[in-house]
Amino acid sequence: CTDVMEHIPPEQVPDVIENIMDCVGACFFKIAMFSDNMGALIGQPLHLSVFPIQWWLAMFSDYEVLYHATDQNTSHPYATLYVKSKGD
Repeated sequence: CTDVMEHIPPEQVPDVIENIMDCVGACFFKIAMFSDNMGALIGQPLHLSVFPIQWWLAMFSDYEVLYHATDQNTSHPYATLYVKSKGD
């Protein structure tokens, strides 16, 4: 699930995660943690959920996060998570 979650409104993120995780035993997520520039072309932001890794880890608290990292050394940081359904 790459370059998707940042486009989801924050209040819908838990439901989207649940829907994804209900369909798979484990999932790799790569989530942009920066504001987009292209939204200016249409007059609204495209990255709706721009939060630090701690916020994203809290969103996955119902699941087992097997791996997480951030690449903070770039101007466009991403959160990388490998998440497994608990009990699988």
